[in-house]
Amino acid sequence: MAAYVHMSFLSNYTVLPRFKGVDDVLALDVSSDRPLFGTAFHSFRVINAYSTNTIDHRVHSVPPEVLFPDLGFPLLVVGDLNIHNPLSDPLRHFSPREISS
Repeated sequence: MAAYVHMSFLSNYTVLPRFKGVDDVLALDVSSDRPLFGTAFHSFRVINAYSTNTIDHRVHSVPPEVLFPDLGFPLLVVGDLNIHNPLSDPLRHFSPREISS
C-alpha cells in the first residue's frame, strides 16, 4: 500500500506511517503543534484497509482490533472492505441454505 500526501499538507502537519503487520492496512498518524479541528487533540490517525481475497479465494478480512484500536484520540477508518468479496456481488444467487443462515 502507498499513500500520497500533498506538500502543502506537510507544511502544516507531521504525517508518520504506522505499520500494523497486516498487508491490507495502512495507518497514518497526523499531528500538529496546535489543536486540530476545533478540538483539544493535536493528533489523529487515519487507517485505510483494503480487504482482498487470498489466492485460494478464501476471504481475507482485517481483524476489528486492527481497524478500531482504542487510541484515546480521534480515528478515521476508511477503505475498501468488501468490494472484492464474492458475497458482495448484488447479482449473485443465494442458496436457501445461505439465506437461512
